[in-house]
Amino acid sequence: MKRTKAKQSKIKKIVITIIIILAIIGVSLYISSEDAREWFDIYILRKEIMEDDLESIDLNSSEKNYVYAYGKYVVVLNNNKLKAYNSSANNTHEHEITITNPVFDSSEKYLCVGEENGTKIYLISGDNILWQKDLEGDIFRINVNKNGYISVIVKGNNNQNIIYAIDKEGKELLKMYLSSTMALKAKVSNDNSMLAIAEMDTSGTIIKPKVKVISIEKAQKDPKNSIINTYEGEGNHIVVDIEFQNKTDLVCMYDNYISIFKDGEEKRIEISQDAIAADINSKKCIVEVKEEPGDLFSANTKIFIKNIQNKNENTYIAENTLKKLYTKDEIIVANMGNEAIFLNTNGKLIKKYISKQEIQDIVIGESIIGIIYKNKIEVFSI
Repeated sequence: MKRTKAKQSKIKKIVITIIIILAIIGVSLYISSEDAREWFDIYILRKEIMEDDLESIDLNSSEKNYVYAYGKYVVVLNNNKLKAYNSSANNTHEHEITITNPVFDSSEKYLCVGEENGTKIYLISGDNILWQKDLEGDIFRINVNKNGYISVIVKGNNNQNIIYAIDKEGKELLKMYLSSTMALKAKVSNDNSMLAIAEMDTSGTIIKPKVKVISIEKAQKDPKNSIINTYEGEGNHIVVDIEFQNKTDLVCMYDNYISIFKDGEEKRIEISQDAIAADINSKKCIVEVKEEPGDLFSANTKIFIKNIQNKNENTYIAENTLKKLYTKDEIIVANMGNEAIFLNTNGKLIKKYISKQEIQDIVIGESIIGIIYKNKIEVFSI
């Protein structure tokens, strides 16, 4: 009996040892070999999903449907009705909103909807409309931060731009008029203390881009002395996007380079001349995409993910040509036409979605993805 128990214990130890060795080999191969990593992702970790494997939301293709995502919902706006769906494609709630040509923005649990070239704007969180109001002028662009604070650019009389900053209760924090420049982007910092405005001066022979950072608190008491910093860009270039990363670090993307402003100091990163896409909307990261030759009649897409805090750079190589790049928080998505690659900010594959038809568009919420076709939206949690 004792011999039997000793033998069983020995066999158990050998089996455990073999499992540990195989696990170490597997992890080593996963880290060092792209082919092995792809095999593990597809067959062991089951990261590959196919069209029709998911729940879907039906769309009437003869009507105009506007689709967006926020929090854990994908929403569809049609005929002044906003319907929200969860990852099981169940219609969880809906709202009547009088908007026909929407402009959207979302951050975590907040969704902001405005009427493009109109006056109405709504802030939604979860299944509630927090507030709705009409603004002076025609809405051009909107942005909402993770705390529900909103910035809005509207076009006033004589094409004069007006910039609003509004808190999550709908209280107007500031209203700023730009008389000699055109506003391209405006965003409230993640600690709600600052408003950044990307402007373009076209009054002279050279286009002059600049970004102003304004103290919201000071602007309420002393607007003339509320500017914290003004960053001048290179002449004859435009500001493509601005983004607050961390609480107050400001990242500005121009058409040929990216500037990172931290504590008033600038660090500049060139955008490669052969880059086919770049984005700054991922947390702590800058994403740049290049195309390189593949087989005789194909090309590969190389995605570079640069962490601006620890300076690490990760690379992911995907077959085929990029159709569109999306980034939001910690998710990076490459739409390749008949497939979509979902990555985290470490360059690791989250999901690979394979489609029988060309993907029309993709929307990204905090924990939900919507794959949009003309007649349906396939949804899944992420």
